[in-house]
Amino acid sequence: MDQPIIKPIDAELPEYYRYYVGLVSENNLLEGMKASSILWEDVLKSVTMEQFHGRYAEGKWSMAEVLMHMMDTERIFAYRAFRFSRNDESVLPGFDENHFIAHTQGEMDQATPDRWLKRHRNLRAVTLDLYEGMSVAGLDFLGNANGLTVTPRALGFMIVGHDLHHLKVIRERYL
Repeated sequence: MDQPIIKPIDAELPEYYRYYVGLVSENNLLEGMKASSILWEDVLKSVTMEQFHGRYAEGKWSMAEVLMHMMDTERIFAYRAFRFSRNDESVLPGFDENHFIAHTQGEMDQATPDRWLKRHRNLRAVTLDLYEGMSVAGLDFLGNANGLTVTPRALGFMIVGHDLHHLKVIRERYL
C-alpha cells in the first residue's frame, strides 16, 4: 500500500478495543507494527530464562505465556483482517485465550527468548505483508467477529495496541 493506513474511527471497532488503539502513538499502522516489533526485541534480548518462565504471582501466566498469547492474538486478528479484507460476510468465532494457553505445554517446554524472538519476527513479517497488500476498500470492510463489528484497519491497530498493553505489563511486573 502506497498511502499510510491511518487509525480507525470509533465506528470501526468495538468500544472495548478503543483502549488498545488509543495506546498506539503512530497514525500509520505499518510504522506502529515496526515500532512495537522493536519493543518486543528489546524485551526478549534483555530477559533471563528465569524471568522468561517466571510468574509475578500465583496463578498468573509466565512471561513466555504472555508473549505466546500476544502471538496467538496477532494470528487470530490478522486472519480476521484477511477474511474481512476479502469482503467475507461470515460471522467469525471468538476464542478463549486461557484455553489456548492451557494447550501450549509442548511449546512452553521449548520456549526460550531467542525462539520467541524468531517466531515473532516471522509472524510480524507475515502480518506486515498482509497489510501492505490490502486495498483501501478491503481495509474499510466492516466484518463480524465474535458478534462484534470491526474493520481490518481496526484489527491492525488492535494488534499493535494489544502488544503495547502487554509489553507495559511485562515491564511493570516481570522485569
